[in-house]
Amino acid sequence: MRTKCVGLLLVLSAAANAQPVIQSVLNGASYTEAFAPGSWMALFGSSLAPAPAMASTIPLPKTLGGVSVTVDGKPAALSYVSATQVNALIPFEIETEGFLRVPVVVTSPAGASKEFPIYVNRNAPALFTQNSAGTGRALIFDGAFRPVDQPKQGDVVILYATGLGKTDPPASSDSAAPPTSHVVDDIEIFMGDQQAELLYAGLAPGFVGVYQLNVRVPSVWTDRLYLRQRGWLSNVVRIGRPPQANCDNVVGTIHPAAPTASSPVSYSFPILGATFEVELYVRPGARPFVVAAVAEGGGSFTRVDPANGVAETFATSPTRSSTNGDFSSLLPTQNIMDFTQSCTPFPGNVIPASRNNAGVPNELWYSVPPPDVKFPQYAVGITTPLRVLQSGGRLGMDGGFADYLQIPCGSRKTGKTLFELFVDGKVVASQEVTYQISGR
Repeated sequence: MRTKCVGLLLVLSAAANAQPVIQSVLNGASYTEAFAPGSWMALFGSSLAPAPAMASTIPLPKTLGGVSVTVDGKPAALSYVSATQVNALIPFEIETEGFLRVPVVVTSPAGASKEFPIYVNRNAPALFTQNSAGTGRALIFDGAFRPVDQPKQGDVVILYATGLGKTDPPASSDSAAPPTSHVVDDIEIFMGDQQAELLYAGLAPGFVGVYQLNVRVPSVWTDRLYLRQRGWLSNVVRIGRPPQANCDNVVGTIHPAAPTASSPVSYSFPILGATFEVELYVRPGARPFVVAAVAEGGGSFTRVDPANGVAETFATSPTRSSTNGDFSSLLPTQNIMDFTQSCTPFPGNVIPASRNNAGVPNELWYSVPPPDVKFPQYAVGITTPLRVLQSGGRLGMDGGFADYLQIPCGSRKTGKTLFELFVDGKVVASQEVTYQISGR
């Protein structure tokens, strides 16, 4: 028995003295591979720390439990360390306008890990969520910092994010945020797939690397919430929404197009799209409602006004030039990255014809030619006649949309995206698509 105990102690001692190994690095809010200076990141691996430890003071320490982290050679502030996870702040002092490949290194009493590369961009908006995993319900509070489940139109609510970039005055990795600071780059907030009024965006006072957004709630069409900054989208999270009562007997389907698992994605902005069909019964006295077919990269929105017997459709669709692989209009805020060449940008943001597989079935545009507008666009304002059949309150329609999915540079081999069909604020159909990422 004594021999077994001694053997166990030797095994535990060896594990405690093992060299740190980084297996993945993810954004600490969205759990994607999108990063910006001042973003929180979660490092996962083995033997990262000899024991769990949590920071209890601000400024946050650069060494915690004998563990330190560097990003591009600069020491990172730490909030938590354990054998399998380390939470660290990408230093605000890293300067970049586009994608910058930088090494991350963890050092413990047992030694230093191998360099793990990540790609840091000027902006990488990401919303914090209740489950701390970048999915599900957003963290939403009222003016008294009480949790809000179902934000109401006209209310002012508070959201929390990371990765929103430069501030005025400039942020520091060595101190908490001042009482007031403002984000330099413009931010758009989409709540319920409607743009919300932004009242304030800056670092949350007393916190490090956490941004506060004060927002006036619009009339919402779905339960989705996300940010857009200089064209970059955040994770799509959820809000509570009161039940609606304008429709009965709703039946709908949504049919995603590329990307698919059988056609690997080889660059950072692949095209996607979907068609949909829906049939429903409109209740007597129904108020206007919306049919929305959406994904991360675009959507189709039809506002039905039963009282006046009219409907209006808005949809996203690619530009003529981008379907031919020409994304030069996105420069300098966005680069199209070539995954097969160690995530380097295509010269001039133009994908060679031999590599461009962005063809999209015509039906995805619902008989609307793609407008020549700057990508990315949101509900570009295409007004089309609605194909409807009405009989005794029955309504049927079909449509579609197409646009682009943003995939950050990183080490993941697969990704997932969700297509959803909402009628009167309720999900009636959804389909998750898994795609392969080549060249990683």
